[in-house]
This record gives sequence, structure tokens and C-alpha cells, in this order.
Amino acid sequence: MSRRWIQNSNRCADEYLDGIEDFIEFARRHNPGATRIRCPYHASSSNATRIDNVEPIVDPNDQVMDIIQDAFPFASTNINHEREDDVPTPIDSAGFEQYEKLLKNANQELYPGCESFSVLTAIVELMHGKIKYRMSNLCFDYFLGVFKRMLATDNCLPKDHKHAQKVLNGLGLGYEKIHACKNNCMLF
Repeated sequence: MSRRWIQNSNRCADEYLDGIEDFIEFARRHNPGATRIRCPYHASSSNATRIDNVEPIVDPNDQVMDIIQDAFPFASTNINHEREDDVPTPIDSAGFEQYEKLLKNANQELYPGCESFSVLTAIVELMHGKIKYRMSNLCFDYFLGVFKRMLATDNCLPKDHKHAQKVLNGLGLGYEKIHACKNNCMLF
């Protein structure tokens, strides 16, 4: 069993994640019935880890795909799912086109060779930061422009807040602008 994957500094790389899964499977195969797996790092302070402490690998792209499938249940990829009334659900072409766009953004790399972010996951992460840290749209546009210039020239990052919001509206994550007083009066 090759341990080259341990040296990979990119913890989101497929090679690293596959190496972890292979190691856990290897450890289970060679010690059936055990409740602990020995740590492969010799200088580790704990010699073993309980098997039930091992968590499954969470891929942000899988989470985005789950959101898309929740937003568009008619386009579920589960072919083996059988219902008693196998009546096909009517699909409007506008909804299907929207689904196709989201699927494309969820599967498209942010730039060629980028394995850690798809276009959709990048937009979701950046918009999360915008909301969490209360950035104005102008501030967000500035930083989005800077990030776009930092990335490879053929990147697919949206150029501004308006374009990023269009992508998220397809997921049903839009927002409604409410007029408020310039003196910060609350509206009821």
C-alpha cells in the first residue's frame, strides 16, 4: 500500500481523500472485528483511534449537488427509484433549463485544474462571507474583481454581485430588497 498520499498538502485532492478511504479499508480488512485503528503517523500522541470516531469525508461539491436536487426534485438522478404510480411528472422547459445551468455551474471547475471549488461552490462561499461580514454590494464587487484578477485568466468567477446573485436565484436563494429609512428607522 503506497503512502504517497500522506505527503499531499492539498487535503481536498482526490488522491488524498482516496488514500484515507483506502487506509481505513486496509485497516479494517487486516484487523476484522477491531474497534480501533492504529494511527499511521508514528509520532502521534495517541496510538489508536476508535473506529466509531472516524467520520465520513464531506465534499462541499456533494452538498451543493444535494441542494440542487432538493430545489429540482423532478430531475433526480436516482433511476432505481420506483413509485406505485409511475406517472411522469411534467417538467416545464424553463425549470429544466434553470436546472441545467445549475448543474453546469456545480460541475464546472472554477478554473482549469481547480479541484477544490466549482463555480457554484465558490459563489456560495463568497456570498456566505458577504452576508456574514455585512459587506456592501460595492465592497463585494471590489473583492470579487480582485479575486477574479488573481485567478487564472480563464476562470469562471462572476464579475460582480449582480451576476453571482443571478446564479443563486436559480437555487431559490434570492432576496427581496426592502426600502428602509436613511436614518435606520425600522419598518413594521
